[in-house]
Amino acid sequence: AKPQHLLLLATPTEVVFLAVYTTGPPGNELASLDIHETGFSVPSDNVNLIKAVGSARGRIFMCGNDGFLYELIYSHHSRWWHTTKTCIKRNRSRKRDRAYQFIISALYECADPILDLALDAERNILYTLSATSVIQVYD
Repeated sequence: AKPQHLLLLATPTEVVFLAVYTTGPPGNELASLDIHETGFSVPSDNVNLIKAVGSARGRIFMCGNDGFLYELIYSHHSRWWHTTKTCIKRNRSRKRDRAYQFIISALYECADPILDLALDAERNILYTLSATSVIQVYD
């Protein structure tokens, strides 16, 4: 059976992907949730991850208290002799933003953390909002 939802559990040490299944007829008050490990996880590198958004195409973006935008990239390949699962956390912040944040974070906790993410699925655009009210657009 295919999971209905994907749940990301983020701790200071790792991000774990969990599959969520509902049992019972839809809309039934007696339906229950089953949560299963997927085998996908990635280190969070002591970053407090604040928010995650996902697209219908399966892309997952996260922001953390370090001021960076991350994308979780995962893949699953099955062959008759083995199964390979890969998951990485890639920094998608602009290069000049990364350099600035790296220098500032060496002096302070974080220059301008990202507080919110919004995904426009129709236009395939991601928006970020920082603590200083800066909106950045990623396409």
